[in-house]
Amino acid sequence: MDNRKMRCYQTWLTSALVAGLGVLSPAYAEDIRVPEDASTIADAIELASNGDVIVIAAGEIVLESPIDPAGKRLSFVGTRVDGELGTVLSGDGSDRVLQIFDAADGPIRFESLHLTNGNQSSGGLARITDGTVEFLDCRFSNAFASFKGGAVISENTSTASFNDCLFDGNRSNLAGGAIFADDDSLVMLSGSVIRDNDAGDLGGGLFINGFSTVVLADTTVCGNTPDQIDGIFTDTPGDPSTIADVCTIDCDGVDSDGDGTEDCLDDCPDDPDKTEAGDCGCGVADVDSDQDGTLDCLDG
Repeated sequence: MDNRKMRCYQTWLTSALVAGLGVLSPAYAEDIRVPEDASTIADAIELASNGDVIVIAAGEIVLESPIDPAGKRLSFVGTRVDGELGTVLSGDGSDRVLQIFDAADGPIRFESLHLTNGNQSSGGLARITDGTVEFLDCRFSNAFASFKGGAVISENTSTASFNDCLFDGNRSNLAGGAIFADDDSLVMLSGSVIRDNDAGDLGGGLFINGFSTVVLADTTVCGNTPDQIDGIFTDTPGDPSTIADVCTIDCDGVDSDGDGTEDCLDDCPDDPDKTEAGDCGCGVADVDSDQDGTLDCLDG
C-alpha cells in the first residue's frame, strides 16, 4: 500500500475509533454558548482558546461573514430539537457559511449543524484549504457555486471527513454539485447521503480532481445530475456504499397497486398497468385502437 493510501486508511481508522469512543479530541477547556456567553459566533471565536467548544442555540443565524476559526482548534456544536437539526447557519444567498484557510494543531470539528443558502465561486457553503476538518451529523443544502463545489470544496493538502451527513439541493455551474475534491486533498465520507445535487458539467454528486483521494464507507450517492461521481474513489472493504442514478433510500416497501414497483419509484402508484404517466396519464392506457398513429386518449 502506497504512502497516500496508508495515510488515508490510518486517518480513517483513527477517526472511526475515536468517534466510537465519543472523544474526538482531548478534553475541552471550556464551553462558550451563543448567544448566552457571546452574542455572535464571531465573538465566540474571538473569546475561544484551543480546545474550546462553541455551542450554538437552536434557530436560524444569517451570517454577516463566513465562520473562520483563524487557526484555532475549536468545535462548533449545534442543537437538535425534537430529533431534527435545530441550528441553521445561512449564507443568505450571498456568501459561504464557513472557510478554513489556516491549519490548527488538531482537527476543527462541526457537529449537528444545518448549513444552507450559500453562494460563492467555489465552495458555496464551505471552503477547506488547509488542516483537518471533521463534520458529524451535519446537513449541507441549497447552495450554489458559480465555478466548482456547490456545497464544499476541499483543496491543497487538507483533510475533510463527513460522518452521518446529508448533502442535498446543491449546484455548481461546472463540477462537483455537492463536493469538489481538488489538489492533494483527502475526503472521507461515512454513513452519509449525497442526493439530488446538480453540476453543469461533471460530478453531480462528487468531482475528484488531480491527486485527491476520496474514501467512501456506507455512503449513498444517488439522484444527482448529470452523474453521481466523476473521478477515482475507494469504497471501504466490508462497508460498501451505494451509487445509483435513482434514490431508493426513501422507499418503505409499499406497492399500492401491486405492480412490483414500490410507490416511491412509481409515477402511477395507483395504476397497476403503468409506472409512468406517458401521454395519456395515469389510469388511461397509451393505446391506439384504430392504428391511425394517434393514441385513443388524443383521438377525437
